[in-house]
Amino acid sequence: AKGLLASITFLSDAPKNIAKSNYITTTYLQLIRELSRLGLKANVHVPIEQLGSNLSSNNAVENAKKLIEFGNRYGIFLWFEASKKELSIINKIAHEKGVGIAFKDAESALNYFKKEKLSVLKVICSGKKGEAEKEEKTIKELSSKAKVVMLAQNEAFAEKLIKSKGNGYKKSLIFEFQLGYSEKKMSKWLKKGATISVFIPFGRDWINYIINNMPSGYMQSIAKNLLAEKSEENEKK
Repeated sequence: AKGLLASITFLSDAPKNIAKSNYITTTYLQLIRELSRLGLKANVHVPIEQLGSNLSSNNAVENAKKLIEFGNRYGIFLWFEASKKELSIINKIAHEKGVGIAFKDAESALNYFKKEKLSVLKVICSGKKGEAEKEEKTIKELSSKAKVVMLAQNEAFAEKLIKSKGNGYKKSLIFEFQLGYSEKKMSKWLKKGATISVFIPFGRDWINYIINNMPSGYMQSIAKNLLAEKSEENEKK
């Protein structure tokens, strides 16, 4: 509604059979079609494991091809999140079809870029003590050469990069925050010239997702937003 870029993903664990991986693929196909119909400024983020990489590499490749074909047809950009083991599944397709690859750590992204020169990358950064300095250096190096989306899991780490002055790398760096993050802070950073995206998971398995994936700092923010919405609804009633 506010014109922010959004990255949307479906909540689901790695499938235990082909039928489940095909169901997940169909859900993403429906999402791509709906995003196009609504004309939203959004892309789709797909963990490769959801497409059946643990079942059969061919199954995952075929499902990925279906999604890419749909994405190209409806004008929706796709991210494929891959571990080191899963890169072989999406590597060739990414170069041929113009999709992005999301990495679970900054170092893997940099190593991949040096070898493959893929120009669109997403990096999931923890910003943890002992790792933040190295992650910051890696992000700056990457974004000086390619377009990078940084999915931030640490507020202070992201804020430090946003506040950095005189760094040309920021022009090619998009800061992505999980849904539920402080709108006031995002608005403040937008005014400072940062490009902001919102990472939006959807589906019935949201409780498991929060327990397994959400950094502890986000839990409080999400709870406050949910309670605030409920309070507004009660006032209207």
